[in-house]
Amino acid sequence: MALIITKTILNEQQKRKLRYIAVGPALIFCLLSLPGCVVGSFGPPGYYSCAVPVPPSCSVTHYSDLVLSGSEISTIKDQIYCQIGNVSLRDQSQLNLDNATLVIQQTTPQPAGSQYVISTQGTAALHVKNSSIASNMGLESTFEGNSSVTFSNSQIEWFHAHNAATITIQESLICDFHLHNSTRVTISDSVVGITFLKDICDAGAAIIVQKEQPGYYEYWDLHTVYPGLRIEQNITLYRTWVRHWSCQT
Repeated sequence: MALIITKTILNEQQKRKLRYIAVGPALIFCLLSLPGCVVGSFGPPGYYSCAVPVPPSCSVTHYSDLVLSGSEISTIKDQIYCQIGNVSLRDQSQLNLDNATLVIQQTTPQPAGSQYVISTQGTAALHVKNSSIASNMGLESTFEGNSSVTFSNSQIEWFHAHNAATITIQESLICDFHLHNSTRVTISDSVVGITFLKDICDAGAAIIVQKEQPGYYEYWDLHTVYPGLRIEQNITLYRTWVRHWSCQT
């Protein structure tokens, strides 16, 4: 059962104290100033188990690759869009998801990765707002080059970020976020799982995985906390829950 979060207007001090307790399908907000709230025994939805549900039916079904190139801009809004094929954004194209669910329907199981993928290249942009990206058999999403990706109040199970891609995540759920190369990442008010690629771990990120623990981070910046690491990528967290820190093996 999907959880519905009702936002409450809080002052800045209360926001800093805000935590969540997930009790079955119910969600209880807990301010640490109140008696009975124990830090470390709870997390927000998606913190302990994580999955993006696939809707039972589609508003639109598209049966071939969705490819945007040049300066093309496409928007999927207010619908469940089922894509049987790859989604490829090239050049300076842009895809917007607004109050929508994009379902990548895989037809053949793969021993590794996924049959159909979402990818961005060049300076392409993917903007996801109040939306979900789901798949019936798992989904590989790869953001490369100097592309930019934004997630706002949205969710996806996992994706890869490569090269100089810029990723901005706000109030979203990313079950497993694979970080590569010189990616620049800013995450706020979200729930994420963080996995570093093997060569990044070999270059020094393994020490992060060894020292950091899952839990809530009010503020965390990779190069501020670990100034001696020679890693080009940077990650900054604001008011974010980290499900796990891990190295890809």
